[in-house]
Amino acid sequence: MLRRGRLTAVLLAGGVFLASCGGDEAADPGPSVFCQEVATVQERLAELRDVRLASDDDVPQVKTEVLSFVDSFEAMLGAAPEEIEGEAASLSTSTEKIRTRVEGASTALELGTELPGMLALLGGGGESGELGGDTQRIVSFTQEECGD
Repeated sequence: MLRRGRLTAVLLAGGVFLASCGGDEAADPGPSVFCQEVATVQERLAELRDVRLASDDDVPQVKTEVLSFVDSFEAMLGAAPEEIEGEAASLSTSTEKIRTRVEGASTALELGTELPGMLALLGGGGESGELGGDTQRIVSFTQEECGD
């Protein structure tokens, strides 16, 4: 059985670059919309902290929650302003991989084993969990434009 604490840690790792952006008060409509989407992703990430993956019975609910997070993440990337449009487009490839892997998981063990790698992809550095250049540029942008 997988523990709730392990899933929480994995989900928090997936939201590594979102922690620095908490507001939506940018003057330019592009960053403003983007920051609103970041706030939505942060809300979804907070909801994922309560997701429990203890048995195969939990898989459908966990998949629904994770896919909802991925939907929000994709909406955020789609709202990326011109300054980070290329980086967001590059990172969207990772969300497609995550969606495919989550949809393909059928057991708690399978989903629990895949989640760390899937969510590390959101860091843009591959499954190693290191932040890639595109992600670092998005992080810098969100810190600068979205603030707290």
